[in-house]
Amino acid sequence: MEAAHTALHESAIKIRQLQEQGDNEGARRLFDEISLPSVEAVKTVLRSVSAMMDQEKGATIQTFTTNVEESRTLAIGASALGIILALLMGVLIARTVTAPIVELAKSADAIANGHLDAAISVKRADEIGNLAAAMYRISTVLQSILKDYQQLEKTSGMVNWTPRPTPARTKAPLPTWSRAPMTF
Repeated sequence: MEAAHTALHESAIKIRQLQEQGDNEGARRLFDEISLPSVEAVKTVLRSVSAMMDQEKGATIQTFTTNVEESRTLAIGASALGIILALLMGVLIARTVTAPIVELAKSADAIANGHLDAAISVKRADEIGNLAAAMYRISTVLQSILKDYQQLEKTSGMVNWTPRPTPARTKAPLPTWSRAPMTF
């Protein structure tokens, strides 16, 4: 391309010189013999460069499209994995919280039904553990009260138990006892 390009410029300079000398016929002949073939040679080279650029552009577009598709697939997979992990963690957290509460509810029902020795087996160092410890204390106090009542019933025959008022923030009320028939 360089030779054709140089020949085109040189012919343009010679054509101008011939025209300034008044030799239009010589300028026309130089144009037809050198300038036109040089222009065609430059056009041919430019077409081949353009074709190569089109091929590169097509390859670049294909590579870009492939990269976009791979990125999209990766993003969808990562999102799906994130959703699955979030669901699994939600189930795990729900079980961690609800299982001890269900166990405490069963123990509370058993205590409410008169089974004061119902097992309270939740051992945790959080609010649920504090609730389990409080329920255990309630059960223990109720067992102690029942034991005292049974002891008094054996010794006195008839007992009327009424709890005395206790100040706020005590762990358990202290019972007071008097001799009177007990009614339920």
